[in-house]
Amino acid sequence: LRSALTVNLSDTTVFKIIRPGINEANLTFDASNLGVGQAVVVHGPFHTGVPNTLDADGVALRPQAVRGQYSPPLLGVGSDGKTGGFDLVPCSDLFRGQAIHVFTFADTEFYGISDLNGLNTMTAVHAKGLLFSEPGPTTVNGITVTGPSMVMEARRVHQRSMGD
Repeated sequence: LRSALTVNLSDTTVFKIIRPGINEANLTFDASNLGVGQAVVVHGPFHTGVPNTLDADGVALRPQAVRGQYSPPLLGVGSDGKTGGFDLVPCSDLFRGQAIHVFTFADTEFYGISDLNGLNTMTAVHAKGLLFSEPGPTTVNGITVTGPSMVMEARRVHQRSMGD
């Protein structure tokens, strides 16, 4: 428990997304885009030793929350105020200060703010959704980001208002 684990992937390892319905940009999840910081579940035979190993039968990407600071400017905002994107600099050292490109959609839920236009740098932002590691350029909502980069399709964005 809480020790290093080497995961062996093979040509037969199955990759899937838990809750694929929130993958609105239809981003791909496979062996080519596994990244540090992604919340994954791995299934397969476990072998004790130095190092401990697991031969992966399956790897599943699951939704996760990332806390950080909004980094202006907005990447883009649609006429509905919800469809677009922004950069989030995570609080966790795991991401080494690299911004995550967070994309939102018409059905993204906003808490504490009405939409993307309410984001500010004064309080932390919590984004929840699917986090992808994109090796090359990626276009979501008409916005292209260069790779390699971390990209989140946010189901929820929460930021306390400055008065809270």
